Amino acid sequence: MTETATEIERATQTLLGLQLWLVHYHKPKRFEDLKPHLQDHFAYAQSLERSGLLFAAGPIRTPEGEMEGRGLFVVRARDRAHAEQIAADDPMVQAGVRAFTVEHWTVNMGTLDVRLRYSDQSFALAGATQ
Repeated sequence: MTETATEIERATQTLLGLQLWLVHYHKPKRFEDLKPHLQDHFAYAQSLERSGLLFAAGPIRTPEGEMEGRGLFVVRARDRAHAEQIAADDPMVQAGVRAFTVEHWTVNMGTLDVRLRYSDQSFALAGATQ
């Protein structure tokens, strides 16, 4: 192993290394085409969330803050084929109004803060903005 490779290995050995998959849902030809499928899409995403496959999901907005039909699912899949099947099973894809691409992503760094209050059994994601 070269000195550089050894340095990289040493520097990265404590990183998280969480293997996830990014499902990029592409902008439809017409944003209106998505609307009839929204409830089924949300129900599908919630089923993935309940099963533990969905790490995060949401729309991608324009620089002006508008939604145009693009979205992102971050999923815990066994491999690329599994991630592609998860994406293909989305009702919007099934209806032919959205297409997707899949990328492999390794999460090495970041922070997730959760505040849990025992007394009233409430919780909040610290730093979340609305």
